[in-house]
Amino acid sequence: MEFGREFQMKAALFILCVVPLALTQSDRCVTRRVDDGKCRPYMDCPALSEMAAVLSISNFVKEYGGCGKDENENLMVCCPVNTTTVIADATCKPPGVIIPELGCIIHVPTSMTWYRAQTNCLKMNGQLVEGFTKEHQSIMYENFKHQLRADPFVGVRQGRWALSKEPVPNELWGDGYGGPRNRTDLDCGLSVRSMKEYCCDCDQASICQIKL
Repeated sequence: MEFGREFQMKAALFILCVVPLALTQSDRCVTRRVDDGKCRPYMDCPALSEMAAVLSISNFVKEYGGCGKDENENLMVCCPVNTTTVIADATCKPPGVIIPELGCIIHVPTSMTWYRAQTNCLKMNGQLVEGFTKEHQSIMYENFKHQLRADPFVGVRQGRWALSKEPVPNELWGDGYGGPRNRTDLDCGLSVRSMKEYCCDCDQASICQIKL
């Protein structure tokens, strides 16, 4: 009888510890990329939809899929809930500036990793600014130079624009940066006066682009 009761207890512990339980939308979660989130089915978290395009599937699941899967095998992601850094509105009032070819450009002074900065821009229905020219760099610098302590993150990873995947033009790179060489996930872009490569996991200000 004692053996049977012990077996039942071990079986119950196995189920609790090993078999994943169905997660609800109210479950709170924290991952390395998201420090305050709620478990959501992937399709219910638009803030991460573009990040799935930026990262490989394995890295996306590793960095944002900290909630496992639901009973239907749908990926549950740690969907960000902290919106304190969202500072834009649809009319592009200051501190935003309109650059016609790019849209509403906003400097976000809060320091965060490249991935969090991109997620923050996505919350504003935008992205880290990309596709700009030398002339656009000058406009951004003139508008934000009094707010800048260092060059901010822009939409560049591994020498390419993050979402369009097009190579960054050579004329935008600062001396000693860019050019053909082996790139890693640590190569994210800083820019205002000229393009530099910087640690993606390091904290820095950023510039968002909201297309009007």
